[in-house]
Amino acid sequence: MRRAFKFYWLCLREAWRGSIEAANAWAAIIGALLIWAVLAVLGYRLMLPETFGQGIALTAVCLAAAWIALFTVRFMRALPASYWRERDRADKIDAELKAAQKQPDADGTKWTITELFQHIDPDFLEHNSWQKISDEVRDALSTGRLTMWGRLKVTDSGPCVGPRAALTPIDKTYWYKAYFTYFFLAPSTADDVHCYADRNTGRPGYTDLKVSRTDALAVWPGEPDDIADSYPNVRVADSSAIIDLFDGSERTKLIALLSTERITTWARFGVGTSNDLIKREGKIWNSHSFHFNPKGEGAPRTINQTFLRDKNPIGSSYYDICLNYVQLRRVWPTLQITRTKCDIR
Repeated sequence: MRRAFKFYWLCLREAWRGSIEAANAWAAIIGALLIWAVLAVLGYRLMLPETFGQGIALTAVCLAAAWIALFTVRFMRALPASYWRERDRADKIDAELKAAQKQPDADGTKWTITELFQHIDPDFLEHNSWQKISDEVRDALSTGRLTMWGRLKVTDSGPCVGPRAALTPIDKTYWYKAYFTYFFLAPSTADDVHCYADRNTGRPGYTDLKVSRTDALAVWPGEPDDIADSYPNVRVADSSAIIDLFDGSERTKLIALLSTERITTWARFGVGTSNDLIKREGKIWNSHSFHFNPKGEGAPRTINQTFLRDKNPIGSSYYDICLNYVQLRRVWPTLQITRTKCDIR
């Protein structure tokens, strides 16, 4: 009901705006005709004024009649006009949204070449499958199913264009005779060349390779969303980026997301006994504190380890905290994390 009143109030305001000026301009015609018509219906005749006072009165009545008529017409016109104005604006916004969805991905929705390899096979290093993945990726690039961006680099195949060139799309014909160097599989620098072309083509090399996440998922769909975010595949102890979240300015945000289960927590019960990872309720972060113990040189501990310890000295504790890759990347798209196995340790 409140919205209905607000809508009619807006229509009244629109009808009022400029109505007096319009009535003043049309009083002699519209007002006089209305008064004549009303008097004719009532059986009276419109008499010309014989005195100055009668002339003023007739003018005022004509002005009032013209204003009433024009205001009524303007109000009736404002009702559909307001509707269609809002409808047109909604259609315009919807069209802009659809157009934006068709635009190429922004940097925040691009994957690095390493992330693409990890998506195709999270354990490609253990499986020694990078050559097989490379062949699949180059086939997708050369056939136009996937677009890759990169920064030009100096190689034997072409000139240097600067210390840090802008990202540019790489034409699909480049990949007819182009290959990956695999330097991106190890910690690399801006000077590393990540792909190069056959020297006979005269084409340059590129670094900082990126692909459209949307296009990559179309070629390699991976797991369904309801599966991909439902199991532990990021071991916190082995991820310096997540440890930095716990120790940095994002800690409050991370703890809040964990306690409300927007990011799921998995951990093992007790200390020292291998057992399965079990999903823990978010409220555990209200009663337990997070601890990270890195492995030390010459120390008995041979792996990094994390703990959730009860603030009550006689309470229970958990170890080997694991999270989910998809959930984390949904909140921090550029977070430098990788999928890891969360096997019993």
